[in-house]
Amino acid sequence: RKDRIIKAIIRITIKASQIRPLIIANEDLHWIDKSSEDYLKDLLDSISGAKIFLIFTYRSEFVHTWGGRSYHSQVNLNRLSNRESLAMVAHLLGTEGIDRDLEELILDKTEGVPFFIEEFIRSLKDLKIIERKNNRYQLAMDIQDLPIPSTIHDVIMARVDTLPEEVKGVLQIGSVIGREFNHDLIMKVISLSEVELLSNLSALKDSELLYERGIFPQSTYIFKHALTQDVVYDSILTRRRKQIHEEVGKAIENLYAERLEEFYEMLALHYTEAGLSKKAIDYCLRAGKRATERSACQEAIGHLTTGLTLLQTLPETLARHQQELPLQTALGAASLMVRGHTAPEVETAYTRARVLCQQLGDTQDMLPVLFGLWRFCVMRADYAMARQLGEELLGLPERSDELPLRVFPHYAAGFTCFCLGELLPARSHLEEGIAHYNPAQRRGPPCFGPVKIPVSPVAYM
Repeated sequence: RKDRIIKAIIRITIKASQIRPLIIANEDLHWIDKSSEDYLKDLLDSISGAKIFLIFTYRSEFVHTWGGRSYHSQVNLNRLSNRESLAMVAHLLGTEGIDRDLEELILDKTEGVPFFIEEFIRSLKDLKIIERKNNRYQLAMDIQDLPIPSTIHDVIMARVDTLPEEVKGVLQIGSVIGREFNHDLIMKVISLSEVELLSNLSALKDSELLYERGIFPQSTYIFKHALTQDVVYDSILTRRRKQIHEEVGKAIENLYAERLEEFYEMLALHYTEAGLSKKAIDYCLRAGKRATERSACQEAIGHLTTGLTLLQTLPETLARHQQELPLQTALGAASLMVRGHTAPEVETAYTRARVLCQQLGDTQDMLPVLFGLWRFCVMRADYAMARQLGEELLGLPERSDELPLRVFPHYAAGFTCFCLGELLPARSHLEEGIAHYNPAQRRGPPCFGPVKIPVSPVAYM
């Protein structure tokens, strides 16, 4: 399904380029998710003759696979030279009239980093460390007495500290929400009137700490730089930060109750940072299941693994085992689709899930767990264990609401017999499985992995 979606998007992209040339820009690839990266790789394989210009920006630690293509060029953005740095300073200050002492200070502190230069200049102006006289900028006091920030973090924080407390509070709440946030969400979290909030957001836009996209009331606010968000976020006291994360989580649940599935990942993050592990684990499970349904199985593994890690912070109780079981079951299915049927991670997840089912006396969830273990064994040609697991599947108690799922035990038993050359019992089990087929259920739930009903049983008839 994922491959079909990617190919469809690529066809649309190439078709659009036939109408008119396209320029597609992707920033910050070092933060890209696996599904989007897979799309870019396939797109690059398909555009050698298309009128498409791709522009990517990423940090040096990002490793890509397209460097060997003849139509690929890489431009390394090195630090600015002293001459380039001073040209940028002149542009920011609006004049080339800059005292030599001030030039040396800027060059020494910023070391040719453009973002640092921009923030440093703004900080010097906000702190009134520099002044303009006769169309020339100079230091306003003796350099030894100046409270000059020495790192980019210090520069950003110095600028933030000059803001009025109320404006600073809005910026801090925004930093907890994320790199970007919309008007409705921050309005729900903050204890200000709409007029007061808009005034404070306007001040942050004027200071160029935030940018606005869209038109009120559909506005979205974006931190000018990811580092700005990080510095502001780190400046919040831990206790207050946890409180804001919880408030943001509750606001999302209230605002987007009708389409909450779109926010599972975000809610897992906020409740994790709020220290509310039980809620965070629940949303990790939901995010993992949703990702699996969308064939984004690598992302699903990440969500489910995060949930299991959080689970270790809880005391070992019956409730903890109940939360762990669906995480392990879902992790087994996602790992199977990413790593393959016989990957060690698949066996580990399903084996642990089986132990949990036995401890909890849970026969309802045992069906997908045993089926996952059966598939692991049969694909490794461990037919003795596969037969045993097939018999256990057939021995599970039937429930009226699970009758369509009875396809799976009979399919497991029939396929095992087929592999062992026992064709008559194989046919009997496969026919029994098909008899339980529900036309509305062409594919099993995600926890069963990639099994198509009734194609799989019929194929071995």
